[in-house]
Amino acid sequence: MHVNTRYLYLGGSYDLQQLFQEEDLTREVQERQSDIPARLSGMRQILASPMPPAIEPDHHCRSPYECPFWEHCTKGKPDRWVYYLPGGRYAFQRMTALGIQTIDEIPSAYPLKLLQQRVKDNVEWVGPGLQAALATVAYPVHHLDFETLGSAIPLYPNTRPYQSVPFQWSNHIETADGQLRHEAYLCSDSRDPREELAVALLESVGKQGSICTYTGYEHGVLTGLAHALPHLRSDLDHVCDRLWDLHTIVKAHYYHPAFEGSYSIKRVLPAVVPHLAYDDLEIQEGVLASLRFHRIAFGNTDSAERARIRKALLRYCERDTFGMVELRRALAIKTCANTSGRSEPISRALSRNLSPPKWGTEG
Repeated sequence: MHVNTRYLYLGGSYDLQQLFQEEDLTREVQERQSDIPARLSGMRQILASPMPPAIEPDHHCRSPYECPFWEHCTKGKPDRWVYYLPGGRYAFQRMTALGIQTIDEIPSAYPLKLLQQRVKDNVEWVGPGLQAALATVAYPVHHLDFETLGSAIPLYPNTRPYQSVPFQWSNHIETADGQLRHEAYLCSDSRDPREELAVALLESVGKQGSICTYTGYEHGVLTGLAHALPHLRSDLDHVCDRLWDLHTIVKAHYYHPAFEGSYSIKRVLPAVVPHLAYDDLEIQEGVLASLRFHRIAFGNTDSAERARIRKALLRYCERDTFGMVELRRALAIKTCANTSGRSEPISRALSRNLSPPKWGTEG
């Protein structure tokens, strides 16, 4: 039995016959029964042994979930262990078969994909097209981030299991003269937040300017809102047309060794804008944000705890959008340093209030 993700909750009582779906796995179970004695014997031998099993760490250690012994089993691996070369299990196994233990040991003539080569080179790279790419925004520039809740049991009418329902957004708005203001929305109770959230968002982003996001996640959320709110579909579709993905620009035009092959905002931001990490926040990632919102919306919390969680949620979402503002500015400074033939740390440039070039045009 498993959750039927096609079940549409219409409100009121749940139709459990539709919410849960039965599947007959008798044949699969019977086919595997003959393997059980041998597997049990192997497990007992491992339990009786005074030493851990001699199993080399690999991608199986993180599938389907990360093994809690990962840190223990990899503590003796080198800093630039070839496991961290982008390319997944195939790349790792291929390198291991060649006797290569570290990324630095990969022969210079060995054919690598572009991102793999960036990781191997282990140097900062500023592409010649970065400045032009940054200049494609139109002012005022909005920086948008959503937080969503996706529950196995639908919580709102006309939603399905695991459907992402936005409950919060943050928008940092930068004008052409560099002025910055922040606007935000956070649902405060258990009611369906989508229409109120969407109306507030449409008012915040207005009709002009690029809407900066990091990855295409916000596009998916907006598309879901347009489907759920047909009377707002046209306006939400226009918002989608204005999206400007900073993630694709960074991937195409910039690399920093601290990325270690990942372009996640949680990896990119601390590397490029060191003073804007997430370690000072109570909530530091989206899954915890969803859990905390569920707690204040549907849990039994007192007013003090609700206020504390709301503050933490607002700070976390605000950090994401302010991070995009600072990331754009820092990358613009990088282009200045690159075109002038010299380089300097971003932190030093920011401390001198070095103004980035004007990007795009108003409206």
